[in-house]
Amino acid sequence: MSFSIRLFIPLFLLIAFAPKNGMQAQSNRCATEAILDANIASDTTYARSFFAVEAALREMASSSYRTTTEYTLPVVVHILHHGEAVGEENNLSDAQIQGAIDALNADFRGDYGGVDIDIEFELAARDPEGNPTTGIVRLDATNAIPEYAEDGLVTDNNLHPSSENNLKSLSYWPKEDYVNLWIVSSLNGGMSPLGFAYLPPVNGFYDGVVLHRRVFGIGEEYDLLNNYDLNKSLTHELGHYLGLYHTFRLTNGCNSESNCSAQGDQVCDTPPTTGSAGCSAINCPETMVENYMDYAYDQCVNSFTEGQRTRMRNALLGHRESLLESQGLAPVVALDAGVASIQGLAPMGCEATHDLDVSIQNFGTEPLTEAAIHFSLDDGEALTVLWEGDIEAGASALVPLPALAAAEGNHSLKVWTSMDVDEYAPNDTLAMNFEVVPGTWLTMEIQFDFLPHGISWEVENTDFDMVVMEGADYSNDVYASEYITIGGCASNGCYTLTVEDLFGNGMHYSPPGWYELSDSDGNVLGEGSGNFGSVQAHEFCVEGSSVEPCEDLNGNGVCDDDEDALYVAVPGCTDPQSCTYDPAANVDDGSCEHLDALGDCGGDCIADEDEDGVCDSMEIFGCTDESACNFDSLATEENGTCEFADEGYDCEGNPLTNGIADLLGAAKLTPFPNPSNGESIHIQGLLGAGPHTIDIVDYKGRVVHSESTLAEPRLGAWVARIHPVLLPGAYVIQAIHGPTRTVQSTRVLIH
Repeated sequence: MSFSIRLFIPLFLLIAFAPKNGMQAQSNRCATEAILDANIASDTTYARSFFAVEAALREMASSSYRTTTEYTLPVVVHILHHGEAVGEENNLSDAQIQGAIDALNADFRGDYGGVDIDIEFELAARDPEGNPTTGIVRLDATNAIPEYAEDGLVTDNNLHPSSENNLKSLSYWPKEDYVNLWIVSSLNGGMSPLGFAYLPPVNGFYDGVVLHRRVFGIGEEYDLLNNYDLNKSLTHELGHYLGLYHTFRLTNGCNSESNCSAQGDQVCDTPPTTGSAGCSAINCPETMVENYMDYAYDQCVNSFTEGQRTRMRNALLGHRESLLESQGLAPVVALDAGVASIQGLAPMGCEATHDLDVSIQNFGTEPLTEAAIHFSLDDGEALTVLWEGDIEAGASALVPLPALAAAEGNHSLKVWTSMDVDEYAPNDTLAMNFEVVPGTWLTMEIQFDFLPHGISWEVENTDFDMVVMEGADYSNDVYASEYITIGGCASNGCYTLTVEDLFGNGMHYSPPGWYELSDSDGNVLGEGSGNFGSVQAHEFCVEGSSVEPCEDLNGNGVCDDDEDALYVAVPGCTDPQSCTYDPAANVDDGSCEHLDALGDCGGDCIADEDEDGVCDSMEIFGCTDESACNFDSLATEENGTCEFADEGYDCEGNPLTNGIADLLGAAKLTPFPNPSNGESIHIQGLLGAGPHTIDIVDYKGRVVHSESTLAEPRLGAWVARIHPVLLPGAYVIQAIHGPTRTVQSTRVLIH
């Protein structure tokens, strides 16, 4: 169900803030009921829409059943600052912003008590144009609206230059897809109210949450308001954004309600109350001081109720359901490293040596483990540092740059990232302009007393309302009786050193403490000691010369002492397995060569499977046996095709002897009878006694009979008898004798 709404319902968390004592008044913290009544009385269309929405929520509360579906809503945080560097004063750091979102989620998930709402919030990953984003928009609102520096966001005068309408129009993302959070430097020139939100439904760019920057975030390291430093104001306002009222709405006493779903805050498990002061109920003993929608101090609130859970989830599903279809949380690509911010660099200052950090963020879906961060000062030489680590999707890491040398004058700094694969280039680069002006180096020395907690100080440029040095949060366990010194640069102009003690007795605990602010010439600009009361202020002006930067002999913009942090490219082969590996190289220039299969550096042989020293691609297959008839002298690989001549013949079929007589040799063997019938042959003239092998070879050189026999002496000669069975023809008898296998031959005819 949707409704057209012409007027809007601001829920102002009005706080009368006294800067010196931190007291807040209960009576004027909220203008919700007055604004709501005025809208209903003056606009019938709005009244009909409002009551219709209320009726719908009551109906949903009575008929709905409990579900545990978890919802995550995309958030965009608009930081409306005064031109400070990231992390300074109104330009809150990425860490403080993320910490605020984390604390908000802890409250909504019931980590500290109460029920789990099953709703979370996450900084957007995709902007309305589909580009990667950190979910943080930083805007120097004083450029467009100078009055913002003095008055902040003005809620009570729509004609004021820095009215809500004018400021929100400077930075706004579609309410259908994003929860808009505007973090401002002040409201109505101070801290009244601390913040406000709009109940659903609301049309136009009004919709969202506004908070004073001093109640946004959690952590002692941040400049947060005492008693409102646990981020509960953000939780409170998101309760309004999702349809909750204050627990004391339209309640004047402690009596029970006749219809709890239509009276008071319209939530039945929050008892009637007139509210609380500090951490105590004002009138009603059953007051839920611990409820986020009450007005108790941050340290006292810790829970929503089951009824509030139902109302918020119904408001989300019934009137802010488009947030659940938003693509704002969908990362754009898998691999994408971008530069989220440059931290530590002020738009103007007198420091000439700059220690900076680059926040690189993983805008992709896959973890980042390495990247190169390049930078160039004044369009000079591109320099590089390397980063290795582990950044999960959506997270970021600070990478320190080498100290930069930038003397007096205007400068530009360009920073960009690169990876082997980066699927989105537009977020890789960030550029900043800054100016170094003449000034004086200031040194603040503090000798704390035994109980330093409560001491804070700042040096503020009264010409620009800009704090250039400050200190606070000096805990007793760390700083008791300690001496510290802090340095900073002050550009030419007039300043006020303000030193405050929360407890009003200065540094009087024995031994008493002291402080002293001096310039580079040793002039004391402000000092105090002992019991100086709650606050001491010292006004002074400085007019110095240019502050010299660090030594930079090669003129590349990096301090000489930090040159070692730079990555210097050395081209060469970076593969340790290469035969041309260069251990000094860090950039592969394509010169790597490797041993081939034959052990040649840079060779082209892929394989030598038989390890014969011939590359497989160069093998010549053929017969490699030199005794074969088809021996191939060019062949390197045997392929089993060798052919051999029959025994006793050459490859052309010719006998290896010219005739039977040639086989007789010098030895005189005599067979008898000769011719023979081939059944029994006597052989005479053997070389000696002992065993002999008698082979009979036919005309083709084939052994057709072989037998072993012993030679016997007869008539002065050695003889033997054999018993072959032969076909008719001419044969050669070979007698082989002794270890040297001496061969004798003779011819025999068989008839």
